[in-house]
Amino acid sequence: MDIRIDGYKVLGDGSLVVCLGQSISFSFGSLTFEFDFLKDDSGERDVVQERSDYTMKTHLINFNSSLGTGLREPTQMAVLSKGERLLFNFAVHAIADDIKIFHYTWYLAPKE
Repeated sequence: MDIRIDGYKVLGDGSLVVCLGQSISFSFGSLTFEFDFLKDDSGERDVVQERSDYTMKTHLINFNSSLGTGLREPTQMAVLSKGERLLFNFAVHAIADDIKIFHYTWYLAPKE
């Protein structure tokens, strides 16, 4: 099966039930992408990323809406060896203050 969205090839997708403080890890060869959910007193939703050579950590802060929040468009996470772009998109539904449903999709886009 070959699934495409707006010309992007879907590499993988799914939904995970995640508790506050737990982390999610995806690996593509030597690249690792980690996501976690944090809560702070500001109440402002934010995405904070930390990058090292082969790892990107993404902190999803105050994603607390039961109606769901996420990105409007896929975001580029890496450029692979053949110049193809690895894209990612997600939506989060909070089913409790400390329990989230994390819906995700990984895409492969042709090189620009």
